Amino acid sequence: YSSWNSIGIKIGRKTLKTAEIKFECDDKIILNSKSFLATFLQNTGEYKEAEKLYRQVLAVEKNVLGLEHESTLSSMNELALLLLLKAEYKEAETLFRQTLEIRVRVLGSEHLNTLVTMD
Repeated sequence: YSSWNSIGIKIGRKTLKTAEIKFECDDKIILNSKSFLATFLQNTGEYKEAEKLYRQVLAVEKNVLGLEHESTLSSMNELALLLLLKAEYKEAETLFRQTLEIRVRVLGSEHLNTLVTMD
């Protein structure tokens, strides 16, 4: 498991570096690369760097896509999960509640993504 995460981090860093050279800062490829890398960093306990990347992605998505877009909501949920791992319970709870409230309103209470947030 840890060797896969190490490989993921190496690939993620290389992909992000290449994407940042070729694309604008709010390009979906860069955002996906940052999220991909953040996930592997989170899995290896590198929470500080993972959090920085998740926050960068979330800030751009809020600005470009809006708060009700599913990509933004997924990023909010990912950041909340990381904050939970870091024992930053108050901020994690706030993000979970905000994500859930928006998903219930936009997607409905029976949508799979809403149910995932409830879990």
